[in-house]
Amino acid sequence: MSLIDTIWDLFDRDAKKYMYTPIDFSHVKDAAYSEEALEGGKDYFRLWLSEMCLAKDREWFKSWYPVVHSIISIRFGTQVVNLPYVAGSLNLSNVNSGNLDKVIRLNHPMTALMPFNGGVVEVTAGILAMQGDDYLNRFIKVMGDFANILIVPQLSAALSVAGPIATGIEELLGASNGDLHLGLHQAYVGKGGGGTNTLKAGYMVALLAEEQELDASMLWVVNDRLRYGTSAEDSEPLMGRTYMLFRIENREERDDFDGLTNISEPFNEAISALMNGEEERAKTLLRAAIGAAITSADLTRADRRRVAQAMKDEFGEYQDMVGGTRGGSVRTRAGRTGEIPDLNKAMQRAMPVEEALALGEPTFEELFERY
Repeated sequence: MSLIDTIWDLFDRDAKKYMYTPIDFSHVKDAAYSEEALEGGKDYFRLWLSEMCLAKDREWFKSWYPVVHSIISIRFGTQVVNLPYVAGSLNLSNVNSGNLDKVIRLNHPMTALMPFNGGVVEVTAGILAMQGDDYLNRFIKVMGDFANILIVPQLSAALSVAGPIATGIEELLGASNGDLHLGLHQAYVGKGGGGTNTLKAGYMVALLAEEQELDASMLWVVNDRLRYGTSAEDSEPLMGRTYMLFRIENREERDDFDGLTNISEPFNEAISALMNGEEERAKTLLRAAIGAAITSADLTRADRRRVAQAMKDEFGEYQDMVGGTRGGSVRTRAGRTGEIPDLNKAMQRAMPVEEALALGEPTFEELFERY
């Protein structure tokens, strides 16, 4: 049985009535995100557990331990992958028996920042109540630490461990007399889907309550916390309820290009080699960096061109700046200093995303023309 099958078995076995609702943009105070649907090949996204609250409805941390889990199914590169995540109280700070009746702000990343390549993004998440002793709690932490390996900029390099991590989590879930405390399943599609399950930035909440118990129009998000009232100003923290508040983050551009080491390291080495007068070695390293960029599953279709072209342009400019000097100081040109750039700095001058999409996927011949 796969991890997805194990979780679905828990959903079926412990089926209860849950309340799920996206939080309308107008109900998020000082919202600083766009309501536009994500576009395949253009946008990145990341899933956050913004907040979790546990009601005092059992002996938490005495004989029962909360486990937050998720599995995200997405199209990554040319394949569909399942990305598992699990965390217990020792992974989630401030979750303990003394503050269960308080609102706990976590902002805990459940996935890496990933390119949206179109298709369906399937989210299965929940809180499990697992019965055992403190040894179980510590084992849950170990599995959570392993799951964090997948929350890295260069996700492609970590995918080989996704299967073993999923297997370990599956064994964990089946090793204890536990039950599903609160669960959520939702599948999202990109722009043009026509339904209410459009993948876009925003908040959604899964609440252990029946729909007639709470008025969804009175739910608000203030400072990443769930509140209840007639307005954001008059709202109060939602007390005595178990819930998970999730957030989908959306970006057109990454802010962690240097974390893509299979691209950034040969690029930085290429610049260093160029500055030391090793021009042929520098060109070889640049070709390696460009090749990694235009085949990278960690980049959107737009960014594969943007990153490759930005590195080529930056290298060419430094090549012109160095001129005949060998390891000496670089002349100031176009208002820039002689500081050797990293990939994040190179991307600050990259072409706009829309222009890159219009130009289409780059080819090796096009980008290697000069080198």
